[in-house]
Amino acid sequence: MKHSPLPSDLFTTIKSLNICQVSHTVRGCRAGTKRGRSIAVITTLRSGSCTYQHKQASRLGVNKNNFVRIKCNYVHVQPLKKSLQICCLNQRSIKNKALSLSDYIVKQDYDIVALTETWLGTSVDKKCIAELVPSGYSMKHVPIPDFLDQWSTFLAGYTTHNNEIIIVGDLNFHVDVKNDRDAQRFMDTIKACGLQQHVHEPTHVLGHTLDVVISRDNSHIILDVTITDPELCDHLGKLTRNHFAVGFTTTLVKPAHMQKIVSYRKLRAIDVEAFKHDIVVSSMLQTTQGNVDGLVTAFTNGLTSLIDKHAPLRTRTITERPDCPWYTDT
Repeated sequence: MKHSPLPSDLFTTIKSLNICQVSHTVRGCRAGTKRGRSIAVITTLRSGSCTYQHKQASRLGVNKNNFVRIKCNYVHVQPLKKSLQICCLNQRSIKNKALSLSDYIVKQDYDIVALTETWLGTSVDKKCIAELVPSGYSMKHVPIPDFLDQWSTFLAGYTTHNNEIIIVGDLNFHVDVKNDRDAQRFMDTIKACGLQQHVHEPTHVLGHTLDVVISRDNSHIILDVTITDPELCDHLGKLTRNHFAVGFTTTLVKPAHMQKIVSYRKLRAIDVEAFKHDIVVSSMLQTTQGNVDGLVTAFTNGLTSLIDKHAPLRTRTITERPDCPWYTDT
């Protein structure tokens, strides 16, 4: 049955005779049109429990005995501390792949990277080093002498200490070949010094293990040694593959950022007009007697006192973090 609205004058006449009933519609209330319901609220108490409350519980006849008290266990979560990530990589000259290597270091988020066979050492390598070292890193270039002749002497200088030891690098012989004379001599030396070698997979594209990660044989400082292909490209975009990257996690915790105290003045907040007025009425402009040194001292002290008045020296502690500038053409 289709309903049509009444004319306004007819509706007014019927309503004045009290022979009609107007039903008010309630929109958006699925629970009914004759009862209003308040919103249930969950209240958290400081005593470690949660209580369910209803504003109109007494009016609607709600039995409060049916409410259930829920215990809330508050657990303080310590912030995660990042373990120190280290990588060892033989590049066979980084001069033509510095940018690609820098991107790889940043992408993997390594904390320490040991690069061997960099073939650096001339004055023209400064630009290469600038492209290689990412922001926040520093580089220490150390030439390596004849390895095997000084290997025993090198170990003897460190194994007598009680501190942890981590030695990384690559060799010119295959550590995994048992009958190799140099490899056998090398392994016998580290075992005699109470050390162990953690790399047991091929680290070269042609096979065999040429890279090492060494620590004390009773130490658990080395974790999760992984062998990955860094997939580096030269300056022409050609893929270069030689040694794999040897990465590992340590039980050492990455140190927090350094903090320092800096001093500053809010010079932009100075009232320029008030500052000018204080200069004009200050005693330093009235002093005309004495030698040059005395006048300079009076002028300096007067300006210093005015600066301290209008922009007092403040101090605060800041955390030093490396910036991340975009690459430039220089």
